[in-house]
Amino acid sequence: NAVNTLREAAKSSNITTSVARSLFINLSDASSQGMGSDIPTQEKLIADASSQIQLNAKTYYTAADMTPAAQTPATMRAWGNGVIKTFNNHPKANAADALFAVGKATDYADSSALVPLATISAAYAALASDLAEVPVPQTITPLYLQLINDLSRMSDAATEMKNVLDDPLRGLAGLQTFQTAGGEAARVLITLAEQLSKGGILFNKDEPGAAWSLFIAR
Repeated sequence: NAVNTLREAAKSSNITTSVARSLFINLSDASSQGMGSDIPTQEKLIADASSQIQLNAKTYYTAADMTPAAQTPATMRAWGNGVIKTFNNHPKANAADALFAVGKATDYADSSALVPLATISAAYAALASDLAEVPVPQTITPLYLQLINDLSRMSDAATEMKNVLDDPLRGLAGLQTFQTAGGEAARVLITLAEQLSKGGILFNKDEPGAAWSLFIAR
């Protein structure tokens, strides 16, 4: 009971602090029972600590939030152009800039380097919102929905990354989520580009949709 009371008292909004306190309490408890050096106990301690680092999963958009369109070559072309145009309208939704901000902040212990993350987070949220307004044919709605939700996750993750100096575990968990969601979004874009190509939807070089060919080239 005393150990459980201490565990509750150790909880904090700062994940790093909470994990450190809990790990100390759990390790002390294990040591008092003559354990701690054995592998099963160590694995349990690590699992308990890791469970506190996971950020809350959220459901952002559903199929009901999408703007449906008829399934025709014309609507596919319009959707393809609309998606690229929307991306072009949000240049600050930039993963490289987000990673650079975190890298600079951690390399130089410079909190001012994290300031751009607020703008980057807002840009990803706006990008996801605007993409949801682009009329999408039914056959590609599931993939498109996944793309929009990946971008929404990147928005939230960028906000968590701002904590990398004051709450390193929270910040690093945000970084991991940001990179994972970004990787998934890239794969979805490649798949969508392939579907456009297989459907015979080609774009003129002066159309925004011409950029889809860059994903096929990969």
